[in-house]
Amino acid sequence: MSAADYVATLVPISEVMLAVTRRAKAGSASVKDKGSLRKMWRIILISLSVAILAKRFLPYAICGTSLCEEVALVFLCLGLAIRWGAVIYLGKYFTVNVAITRGHSLVVTGPYRYVRHPSYTGLLLTFLGLAVLTNNWIGLIVLTVPVFFAVSYRIRVEESVMSDEFGSDYAEYCSRTKKLIPLVY
Repeated sequence: MSAADYVATLVPISEVMLAVTRRAKAGSASVKDKGSLRKMWRIILISLSVAILAKRFLPYAICGTSLCEEVALVFLCLGLAIRWGAVIYLGKYFTVNVAITRGHSLVVTGPYRYVRHPSYTGLLLTFLGLAVLTNNWIGLIVLTVPVFFAVSYRIRVEESVMSDEFGSDYAEYCSRTKKLIPLVY
């Protein structure tokens, strides 16, 4: 197994840890997820399954194995670091389901001063790393395109909740920060 393979095993462990420890409870928060968490993970699991099957049965290599492993390792490490950095920085306000907790305030510092959704930036980079690790064009497409659209839907749900909760403060924050990539998008 390569270093990228080992780091890739951290992805499901990381996400299960978040799902178990960071789910907002209805009694302590106003949960407004609209089923977006379930939809997003359903798409991710289907995409992962198709990518694994494509790698196994349809060998359309992207690049040499060692190059793909090195590139994948960079994306995986960067993605996990950004995601976990955002989760840790947001602290008690980070939940895996879209929710507003008691005493919730708008966080616009740390990684959130550069983009509104750094944890999703990290998640997308992680999935780009997984996609490159498949070393398969089909795997690259199914692990990036559907996952991007699932995360985009999730962002729309989250931004609607944030706009309802924080009004003009959130609108002003949106006017000066991008969603996922500083200065770009």
